[in-house]
Amino acid sequence: MKYGQGDTTEGCHVVLRLWVRNHITDRVNAPIRRQLASLIPSGARVVEVGCANGRLLLDVGWRVDCALGIDRDAPMIDAAIRSARRRNLPHLEFIAADARNLTQWLRFRPDLAVASLSLHEMPPRTAVAVLRQLALADTVLIADLVEPESGLQRALLHADEWIAGHLDRYRAYQAQGGMPALLEAGGLAVRQMLPTRNPAVRIWVCAPHVH
Repeated sequence: MKYGQGDTTEGCHVVLRLWVRNHITDRVNAPIRRQLASLIPSGARVVEVGCANGRLLLDVGWRVDCALGIDRDAPMIDAAIRSARRRNLPHLEFIAADARNLTQWLRFRPDLAVASLSLHEMPPRTAVAVLRQLALADTVLIADLVEPESGLQRALLHADEWIAGHLDRYRAYQAQGGMPALLEAGGLAVRQMLPTRNPAVRIWVCAPHVH
C-alpha cells in the first residue's frame, strides 16, 4: 500500500501548484503581464527568465519572431510546452533549466529579455548572475517588487511573501538595495522606471552598460 505513495503526493502537489498558477496567480498578475506585453514589439526575439507556465510569451507569441522561456520548475515548463502546441506556436521554446546558464540554451541573439517577479526570490549572487545573462539583449524588462509607501500595502506585501515562503529573501533583497542595486551589479543601466497598477511592483526598462 505504501509503494508509490510519495509519487502520488508529489503529483497532487504539482496539480495544485498548476491550478493556483492558472486560476489565481495569473489573474492577479494579469495587469502587469499586459503592461509587459505592450512593451514587446512585433517581430522581436525574446527570452524570458522565470517564465513559469509561459503565459506572457504565449500571449505575445502570435507577433514575435521567436522566443525562449526558461524556468527551473519542470511541471510549469511542461504546461507551457503543451499550451504552445495547442496554440500552434512552434517558434516558442520552453526549457526547464538554470537561467545562469542561459547562453547554453539560446539559439538566437535576443533583442529583448524579460524577468517578471522572480529576481527578488533568488539569492543576490544568483540574481546578479542571471541579470548578466539577460544583458546579452539590447533591451531588458524587469518587473519586480518595491517597498510600498503605504503601511497597509507594506503589511499586505510582507504577508504575501511570508505565505509564499519568500519573506527572508525579500527582506535580504531590500536590505541590499532592492532592484536598483541588482541592476547596477548585473551590468544594466535603467532607461525608465514605470509604475504599475500594483503599488508594490515597478517595471524597469534597461539596457546593457556601455563600456
